[in-house]
Amino acid sequence: MSTQGGTELRTRGNSYAKLDDRAKLERLLEGDSPDGVDYATFLIHNGIPWNSIFLAIFLLGTGCTLLVFGTLMVKGHFKSDNNNGWDMIFLGCLTFLPGFYESRIAYYTYRQSPGYSYSHIPGV
Repeated sequence: MSTQGGTELRTRGNSYAKLDDRAKLERLLEGDSPDGVDYATFLIHNGIPWNSIFLAIFLLGTGCTLLVFGTLMVKGHFKSDNNNGWDMIFLGCLTFLPGFYESRIAYYTYRQSPGYSYSHIPGV
């Protein structure tokens, strides 16, 4: 079905999902349901989530920086209390892990590796 603002896709339960005109559909699976009607599962792609990718790169860079400076503080290369270094290492881990996870998904999607899609990156 087509509407003025986009396309509607019929889903289970007689509900309609409104799609943007730019949206791309990827058919994943077609199978039999218990009621004898065939349903198909679709992933909806609305393009590249640039804001989420930039946030992931920022978190990755910040995490790496905090880990390096925290390690240098703990080793004694900077004059500071050892607890400050451990705090920076902890914050570096908290920012590095989500940044690395989302950057990895974006990179493998860019390389068109099977099983990776921009729809796996959460929105901002």
